Parts: sequence; C-alpha cells; structure tokens
Amino acid sequence: MQSVQLVTAIGRNFWSAPAFEHLDAWVVSPGGVGTTFLLNHINQYIQANNPDDLDGLKHWPKPPLSRITATDTRILFVMGDIPSIVSSIDRRGWLSEQSAKLGHIFGVMLRKESQRRAFAFAVLKMQRRWTEEPHSSIMTVKYDDIWDQAAMIAEHLEIVDKSFIEEFPERKPRHP
Repeated sequence: MQSVQLVTAIGRNFWSAPAFEHLDAWVVSPGGVGTTFLLNHINQYIQANNPDDLDGLKHWPKPPLSRITATDTRILFVMGDIPSIVSSIDRRGWLSEQSAKLGHIFGVMLRKESQRRAFAFAVLKMQRRWTEEPHSSIMTVKYDDIWDQAAMIAEHLEIVDKSFIEEFPERKPRHP
C-alpha cells in the first residue's frame, strides 16, 4: 500500500488535475473540514465532484490556474485550523493516504509524530497554494464559517434554489 501512496504523492506534484470542466462546482480541501457533508448537500442542487473522492478532485494540492481560467466551473476551497485537521485525519488513520493526496512524500514515509508534522506542513502548503493567488472562480471558506457563509456559498456556486440555505445541514460537534 505504501508504494501506491508514494506513486500518488509523486504524481500529484507533476500530473494535471483530473477533468473538472464538466462540473458546475469543484469543492476541494486538505480533508478534516467537512467537505463530505458539504459536497453531499451541494450535489443535491448542482453537479459537483464526488464526495468520496472517487474522481480524485476532492484533495487536489494546488489550483490548475490556466485550466480554471478556461472553464465556468466554480470552485470552493475549504480550509481550517491545521491542528484540528491533523487530529481529524490522524484519528481516522488516514495520515498516509491524505499525505499522498496532497503530494507530500514524507507524510507517506514517516511514522508517528514525524508523520503528523509532515502532514501539517502539507496542509499549510496546500492552503497557501489555494489562497495566495486569488481567482474570481475560487471562493475560500474556513470550516468554522461554513454555516454563517451558506448564502455566500450558494451565491458563489450560482445555486438559486432557496432550499439550499433552508435545508443546510446542521453543524455537528467536532471530535477532539
């Protein structure tokens, strides 16, 4: 399994993002920030990427700016508090897998506390990449602000159905 994750980690640094141009919305995050519930809700209204990451888009490490400019796909980047993200991913036993998806080789190869630090670095790097070059197609939202910004998310994703906001999922307590 580690060799597959290493290939994934290396490839994420050189491959182009999988096709997203056919989607109305692309939601991306480092993981551990509610992306699955958000994608499940969004996909009831418009066509977005797969909530289970079966299309490989959910945790893409950097924005493909030239392709974003050439498409109408609206992008939502969800970020959060790095220690909370690391704890969430570690608790579920996904540090190696998520490190690979973020293109971070050391996060795949290291173990224990070193792996946690490597993954935290990968999250920081991803968050910088997605936020340092603003683009009109990309909206950034922090995990803690998702519920307060539901209307702005709907507007950005061009969801006009009012039930998107009315039926927005309730916030659940985070696990430490």
